[in-house]
Amino acid sequence: MNQIANYGGLQATLGKTVWRNDVQVGVYGFAQHQYNFFDNQFTDGGQNFPASSVAVTGGLASVFISDKFKVTSWLTLIAGLRQTHFTADIVENATDPRFGVAVKIPHLNWVFRAFYGDYYQAPPLATATGPLLGLANSQNFTFAPLRGERDEVHQFGVTIPFRGWALDADTYQTRAKNWLDHNNIGESNLFWPITWEGALIQGWELTLRSPRLWHRGQFHLAYANQIAQATSPITGGLICPNDAETLPAQMSVHEAVEQMRSKQFSAWPVVDEESIVGVLSRATLESALDDGRAERKLIDLFETLEFPHVHKDHALHQALERMSNAHVDVLPVVNRADIHKLEGIVTLRDVLDSYGVDSSGSA
Repeated sequence: MNQIANYGGLQATLGKTVWRNDVQVGVYGFAQHQYNFFDNQFTDGGQNFPASSVAVTGGLASVFISDKFKVTSWLTLIAGLRQTHFTADIVENATDPRFGVAVKIPHLNWVFRAFYGDYYQAPPLATATGPLLGLANSQNFTFAPLRGERDEVHQFGVTIPFRGWALDADTYQTRAKNWLDHNNIGESNLFWPITWEGALIQGWELTLRSPRLWHRGQFHLAYANQIAQATSPITGGLICPNDAETLPAQMSVHEAVEQMRSKQFSAWPVVDEESIVGVLSRATLESALDDGRAERKLIDLFETLEFPHVHKDHALHQALERMSNAHVDVLPVVNRADIHKLEGIVTLRDVLDSYGVDSSGSA
């Protein structure tokens, strides 16, 4: 693999103190042209794919303003706003507010601080070239567009001074959407970017700082612990495609029957815009067609608001049981707070693959 990137950037900040306000405004941006060349040779007899290359040009531009307002000698407020525009194969915009407060306890000189802020991290410009796509597809993977990570950050901390020493204790939590990670293709050592639907990152830090020693230096002693938990599904980058489809609620019975003839599943979730209204089986659709309801809309076939479904935290055996009870091989994954909010689809094949059983039922 050969990668060449040409990069140019600009950053400028202007600051001014007005009364008790310390105001800063600035701009930041970059433009980048990236060229990727990839070739592979398998020596174990595996399929090889022809070499190919891709060239992408993109960039990011952002403007920001922040203000540190010293209300009193012991209270400081911080506020800021950043607007970001990213363009490459995709175009994204982000508006990120940020707020903070610092309180200094008189006499003790302890400083408590808290912060809330939104952040945007642009995705990589290029993902996969031709042979990588071929390699991924040969192992039942594909590549979906990568979108920028969006983080919601909460921080709280305290600084305790004592005779020139200082003890800092901090805790933070980040809720990320489109969390950027990496995954390998099959059994290879090729790692490629992916994004998870969400992630929760929590951390704690403790730092002890010494006073100035002999007017020459000081030492730090630090401890940190971090926990990161990702939430499926994988939304971008290297993904395993799901062949299951949904049917629009305004589609006619005749159209649905024609579409399902070439499909392998026995049921389909029916959606109205972004909301799921139910699940229709192949048998139900064929019965409606035989009853002369060919031009009826799919939404008219539902006689109840209840439908088979699962939630993200359900065990696989629960999905299998509900498929068996409803005589379907597809279940919508819905939100617990709103069952009409579709969050994914799980198929019988997904469940059997997880148990190590192929579609014919052999282990």
